[in-house]
Amino acid sequence: MKLFAQITSVTLILMLLLLCGCGGSSSQGPGIVKYNFQTGISELTLKFLPNAPPEKIYPFSGFKMIMDLENQAGYPIKNGKIRVVGLDEKYFLLDQTEQDFEALEGRSMINPLGGRARLEFSGQAFQLFSSSEQYVGNYFLQASYDSNLDFVDTICLNSNMYEVYDSGCKTMPKKNYAGQGAPLAVASLDQITYPANAGGEVEFRLSVRNKGTGKAEKVTLIKAQLGGEDLACEVAGNQNKPAEKKMILTFEDKQQEGTIICRARLKEGSSYSTTLYLGFTYSYRWEQKYRLTLVK
Repeated sequence: MKLFAQITSVTLILMLLLLCGCGGSSSQGPGIVKYNFQTGISELTLKFLPNAPPEKIYPFSGFKMIMDLENQAGYPIKNGKIRVVGLDEKYFLLDQTEQDFEALEGRSMINPLGGRARLEFSGQAFQLFSSSEQYVGNYFLQASYDSNLDFVDTICLNSNMYEVYDSGCKTMPKKNYAGQGAPLAVASLDQITYPANAGGEVEFRLSVRNKGTGKAEKVTLIKAQLGGEDLACEVAGNQNKPAEKKMILTFEDKQQEGTIICRARLKEGSSYSTTLYLGFTYSYRWEQKYRLTLVK
């Protein structure tokens, strides 16, 4: 029986290896399957467990709020905090109104579900102070955290604007994107070429937007490269600010969008393809309204 179990285990492992080497919608070379989790719009999600809190809470009884957090983005999140705000303590009192949560991994090949955590708040209900049959206490659940975003694309550069179609690649003045696997996203790229005798210059204008359910706050461009070499960039409107602030997009509640401008010299000759990369860090907050019902 022991030998049979060993043979069965080896057979299962070989079958799994064979399956992993077959096919796939996205791959890096033959036999290596890769799924890109850094696409679309994904973010931290939160949901309460059933009956935690209960739909109805009775006077002088205890209750719990138990919530599952899932990082569905393609990037890790850190410095996470959950707050419960707005409960009237005459009716409901929590043992604590805020908790930090551990850093959560982003979704990846080795962890396709992303990082998860569970938080629990214990509460106590008090009496109804009027002749009414129930009291409804509205409150807000707030989440805040820090994360990052990577934008990578292969673009075509051409120093001769009159030879858009040559033996190389095709330039695209404007490109739109569906997201890079986070609530923050590079939504579009405008590419403007200024030809000159020595090759000219190219300007990139990248629109950075919040497409999640919460609010982005401090968005910082920490790295920009074109073809593996550092690229000169700045945030539109920050030209006259100190150097350390030129790379910061300050998002307001009603203005969740900003523009990054980057410039580079072009090589003379035919068009060629290269890689454009921008790396960001950002802070994010989310808020949702809930309620607790106290009944006789």
